[in-house]
Amino acid sequence: MEAFNRRDLGAFTDSMTSDVEWLPALEHGLDGGGYLGHRGVAAYFANLEATWEELRWDAEEYRDLGTRVLALGRIEGRGKTGGVPVDAPMGIVVDFRGSEISRARSFLDHDEALETAGLEPSRPVENVSANLDLVRSIVGPWERGDYSSVDWADPEIEYVHVAGPAPGSWVGINGMEEGWGEMLSVMTEHRVEAYEFRELDGDRVLVLFHLRGHGRTSGLDLGRMQAKVASLFHVDGGRVTRLVNYLDRDRALADLGLAE
Repeated sequence: MEAFNRRDLGAFTDSMTSDVEWLPALEHGLDGGGYLGHRGVAAYFANLEATWEELRWDAEEYRDLGTRVLALGRIEGRGKTGGVPVDAPMGIVVDFRGSEISRARSFLDHDEALETAGLEPSRPVENVSANLDLVRSIVGPWERGDYSSVDWADPEIEYVHVAGPAPGSWVGINGMEEGWGEMLSVMTEHRVEAYEFRELDGDRVLVLFHLRGHGRTSGLDLGRMQAKVASLFHVDGGRVTRLVNYLDRDRALADLGLAE
């Protein structure tokens, strides 16, 4: 759904059949409306631009169901009329014909999406992972371009850049700030957008990001290049004790023995 968040119509429809059915929750949930084919999806994008100041979808979980994929996450945005905010759960059921999307239905209720996908409704989670909550609280400000807080870091944190233009390892909060400065020295307009969180075990959380910005020397548009990066958080006692940043998401997945 990164193409949706970028409003990249071409990339969005490239993976769809010519007769795709697009049934967005914010519309079909109200009046049964939907969109057919690439022209219909283009009309949907035009409606988004006319109606929403901001609107983005963040996936938190994917389930591969063979010829169908279920994605669960949240939709967040702000309307143009009155600036009314939206922050709600959203589930999307995507049906495939071969390798292309033939139908996509979204719902403002995870249980409804689960039932549509032929799965049992979810049960309330008694204990949400404290580590995952901590990492989400760190990443949220980063997505807004705010890197000022270091309250989450252990005083002796190990901070690592794997490869990339500014590789290295630093220790302590001052060291982390130095390492981060090294990264910013080679980029401008740096911004990240998290699209997946994976709790690997009781100590580690992996976050996958889209990277936005430009190379300071080359001027390369990293967003247009669809750059994907990753951060691995090691957590102990409610503090991050080690943070490893990968400028190559695939390298991170390979190092951790994880599938795409």
